[in-house]
Amino acid sequence: MRLLSKFEKSLCKRILTKKDENVRNSSLPADRQHISLTKLIEDKLEGVCISVCFNPRKVTIHFNLPVIKAINEWIFEIEDILFTTISLIELLEKEGFLLTYQTSSLFKIEDGRKVVTEITSFGKGTESGMKREIEDERYIDLLLKYCIKNIIPTDEFKRFCKRGFIAREEQRYRRQWIIALSALMVSVISSVANLKNFISGETKIKQEQIDSIRLDLNKIEMRIDTFNNQTAKKIDFVLDEINNTNINVVDLRKKDKNCSLK
Repeated sequence: MRLLSKFEKSLCKRILTKKDENVRNSSLPADRQHISLTKLIEDKLEGVCISVCFNPRKVTIHFNLPVIKAINEWIFEIEDILFTTISLIELLEKEGFLLTYQTSSLFKIEDGRKVVTEITSFGKGTESGMKREIEDERYIDLLLKYCIKNIIPTDEFKRFCKRGFIAREEQRYRRQWIIALSALMVSVISSVANLKNFISGETKIKQEQIDSIRLDLNKIEMRIDTFNNQTAKKIDFVLDEINNTNINVVDLRKKDKNCSLK
C-alpha cells in the first residue's frame, strides 16, 4: 500500500469522526454504522454541484456563479478533492479497511412518489452556472461506482489510523526489523559476555602461572641458600683441617730440631 497524502489522512480521520457521530445519533451497534460517501466531502463543495448520469455515462461539475475564487484554481481544487477521495476509497476497500454497499436503486421524489432515474447529484450547489465534464474514463467509472454507495469502516481501519496510517506491509517490515534488531542485540551482548569471560579466564590462567613460577623461584632460592650454607660450612671445615695440619707440621719440625741439638 502506498503512502497517504496529508489530505488523504484528513479524510481517514473524517471517516472515523463521521462514524462516531453516527454511533451517537443511531441505535445501531458500532460495527453496523455506515457513512454516505458523498457526505465526506460535501462541506468542501460550497457552490458546486456534481451531477452523475448512469445512462449515458457522464459526470458533470457545475460551478455556480458568482465564482468564489479564480475559476481555473477552483476547477483544479474541486477535481483534486473529488479524484483523491474516490481513489482513496477504492484503495481502502481493496486493502480491506472499508466495506462498501449500494444503498438503493436511483430514484427521485415527484408528487410524493418515488420515480426511478438515471441521474444523481451531490454537493452544495445547483445544476446551473459554468459546467465542466469529466473526460477521464477511469474517474467516471469510480464516481459511478461509489456515488450511491455507503461505506463501513472496519476495526482494522481504526487501528490503521491510530498507528499513523502505516500499511500492513510496513508494519510487518517494522516488526521483522525489531525482531532482527533484538536478535542482533542479544547476539552482540552474548558475544561480549563470552569475550569478557574468555579474557578473564586467560588472565586468571596467566596469574596462576606467574604464582607457580614465583613459588618455584622461591624454592630454587631456598635451595641455593641451603647449598651456600652447606658449602660455606664445608669450606670452613676444610680450612680448619688445613690450619690444624699446619700446626702439627710446625710442632713436628720443632721436635726434630730439638732432637738434633741433643
